[in-house]
Amino acid sequence: MRIDLGANVGSTADAGQAGKAGSRAVLGVGGAVPEADSAQLSTDQSKLQALSAAVLRLPEIRQEKVAALAEQVQRGTYQVEARQTAEALLTALTANRAA
Repeated sequence: MRIDLGANVGSTADAGQAGKAGSRAVLGVGGAVPEADSAQLSTDQSKLQALSAAVLRLPEIRQEKVAALAEQVQRGTYQVEARQTAEALLTALTANRAA
């Protein structure tokens, strides 16, 4: 949505006064009646939808990375620091509590 900062905006009636008999008409700058509100949609939404569809087509599991890690585990060369394991566990526990 684009907002026109140069638009003439007049004062508005109090929300409690809207719709009551005898309310004043809202006038713009110079006493002119302001134009009706409008909205203009951009092409960004179609781009967003296309990107969302592309992401949904991607596999959730990165097979190349899984295969490389499996190979390291089988050879006995996969090593991970205890600190990394602890941080991953704490992050997972924190995320589960927040959800």
